[in-house]
Amino acid sequence: RDKVRFVQDCLASADELPIKISEERPTILHLGCHGDKSFLRFFDSKAHTDGLVQVIRNHQETCAPADQIRLAIANACMSYELAVQLSDSIDFVIGHQHQLGDAVALKFTKNLYHFMGKGKLSLKKCFENAKTADL
Repeated sequence: RDKVRFVQDCLASADELPIKISEERPTILHLGCHGDKSFLRFFDSKAHTDGLVQVIRNHQETCAPADQIRLAIANACMSYELAVQLSDSIDFVIGHQHQLGDAVALKFTKNLYHFMGKGKLSLKKCFENAKTADL
């Protein structure tokens, strides 16, 4: 896993998430969708945060350490509680406390990956810069 590979599935359903995680074994799991305190909305369905947490915890507990998710990004409105719940099984987790417009979410994502891709800053600094940068 010494190369960066991006796998995207814009039409994924909540039911497909466990399969995709198991097959792809992502180091970074980025969930970019609409959300609320108790669920994330996928293409054609909702996933309750408790169910998502259990799926991800199961993955973390059953896979080899090299295949574990190290960073989870819940780029969705009010995903803070999901992030808190995931923080006991994933090293680094990002969520949002409030409503998040699509343009803001996209800008944050672009900025975060821009700074992470440079490989010169800590993840915390990348996160802080992503919130405020105007690239």
